[in-house]
Amino acid sequence: MNLEGADLSKLDLRNINFKMANLRHANLAGANLSNSCLEMADLTGALLDVSIYVFSFVTYTTSLAVIS
Repeated sequence: MNLEGADLSKLDLRNINFKMANLRHANLAGANLSNSCLEMADLTGALLDVSIYVFSFVTYTTSLAVIS
């Protein structure tokens, strides 16, 4: 799945499988990622809001920018 640079901010993305997705430089600020799978997703430069992101499953990701 290629979502590079996508503005996904403030969207309800609960329970979505982003396994191996390209989320480079995507804006996920304020998005609800509860119970989402981000396994091996490329989050290089992605913007995330920690308070909503905490409950997602993530392994083997690259660097990302976290906002609070």
